[in-house]
Amino acid sequence: MCVRYTLTADDKEILKEHPLKLVGEPWEPHYNIAPTLKGLVITADDPKLIQYMRFGIVPYWAESLVLTYDTWNIRSEEVMDKKMYRPLMVHHKTCLVIADGFYEWFNAKPEKLPYRFTVKNRKTFCFAGLWSEWVDPETKEAFRTCGIMTTVANRMVAEVHYEKPRMPVILDKKGESMWLSKYLAPAEKLKLCVPFPDELMDKSRVSNRVNKVHKKDKPNNDAGLILPLNTDEQPKMINLEYSCKVAGVDITYAIEFEIEYLRTLYTVKPQENGDFIIYQGATYIGRLEPTIADSTFVRWLTADLMSLELAQTLGELIEDKQA
Repeated sequence: MCVRYTLTADDKEILKEHPLKLVGEPWEPHYNIAPTLKGLVITADDPKLIQYMRFGIVPYWAESLVLTYDTWNIRSEEVMDKKMYRPLMVHHKTCLVIADGFYEWFNAKPEKLPYRFTVKNRKTFCFAGLWSEWVDPETKEAFRTCGIMTTVANRMVAEVHYEKPRMPVILDKKGESMWLSKYLAPAEKLKLCVPFPDELMDKSRVSNRVNKVHKKDKPNNDAGLILPLNTDEQPKMINLEYSCKVAGVDITYAIEFEIEYLRTLYTVKPQENGDFIIYQGATYIGRLEPTIADSTFVRWLTADLMSLELAQTLGELIEDKQA
């Protein structure tokens, strides 16, 4: 499955990986692309263009753009048996969906825990996809929509998405060209729909805030969503320098709001050596230890009882400050 994905790269990074022409407005990095939202794709019909498309296929015969069932994921093993998708394969309506990560959830019951998966040594990569065009019968305006091909999950993804072990089809560079080729038969293209090697992937536990598509009637989309959480059993720690570097967030905001947020929940007592002792009531919770390393301020949060909660709210705090 692939219900949510990310494309946090900016225009320069995307065009460096795909030296093509971007049609439309400049791309704004997105940390939580969900069905009905727009992403960037490259089609077999226009392989020199990068264009916007809505996530979730709307067939040309649909009465409206409203998605009435799951069309954002397409099972590669069944695509030639489905009347919605077979014509798209036969007529080479194939596309590359540009991404730099995707989310899957571990069902820990009663809570689902999100993980973000990325590809090593590639700033962006592409999912194999199909696309379609729907024309509004009243306005005659055309809308292009896309879906992502899926296959059986590799070991890394299956460990998280164990109930229905599926994953999106990720293509290497050669596979990208083959998927867009109009000279290859559908059967040959479908041979590309295999699990991506897990040794070429990374995964990280991320904030539970990813679970929501919208926040206060606005898209739930900020850099804090991809801040990696350290999920080792003991001790639970967050290296803010590393997390902020990965998420592209200014560490000064993170440090400032780490202290501000803790003060709302705990008693924070500064020490002469620069450390902060954390209490909840009269109970000792932990210690914040600021250090200087290579001129970079590194903060480790070793307070086991608060670390995951803090990480999950850090992105929202940063977002509110920047706003």
